[in-house]
Amino acid sequence: MTLFFAFAAGLSIAVFVAALLYAAITDVRAMRISNKTCLVVVCTYCLYAVASSAAGKGPDIMASGAIAACVFAITATLFAFGFFGGGDVKLLSAVALWTTPTSILDVLVVITAVGGLIAVVILAQQSLIGKLRLNSEGAAAIDQRPIPYGPAITLGGLYQVSELILNGFY
Repeated sequence: MTLFFAFAAGLSIAVFVAALLYAAITDVRAMRISNKTCLVVVCTYCLYAVASSAAGKGPDIMASGAIAACVFAITATLFAFGFFGGGDVKLLSAVALWTTPTSILDVLVVITAVGGLIAVVILAQQSLIGKLRLNSEGAAAIDQRPIPYGPAITLGGLYQVSELILNGFY
């Protein structure tokens, strides 16, 4: 029976990875992360938590929920001020479920670094194709293009998956 639960935990991780990759692709293509994709990430965590607990090595569900709630509160505030998209808020909160108190900062550093790199690439691309201009005060300004954060969140989630696998699923 333990083998069955270990298989279910592994399968939930595989579906989690597929959902993250799908979210990254749709965010780059359409600047949209669907609710269904975020729901898949949450459901795969629930399956993972039950299966890995039954196999003898489960996550601390209360800690994961608290982390996700804190991440949601912070990112929802950023959304209210226009710094984050709604899909980014939902996906990042769902990915936060998969983290632990010791790994959340690492995951956020990965997401921030990759997101910053994506922003730099977009800014460089805009300056190379002439969308960088001077505003009325003579300072450099850019035609604002939204930055897809889905790929950064995906890489943060994949980092967490690598931690799960290297550390024996918790």
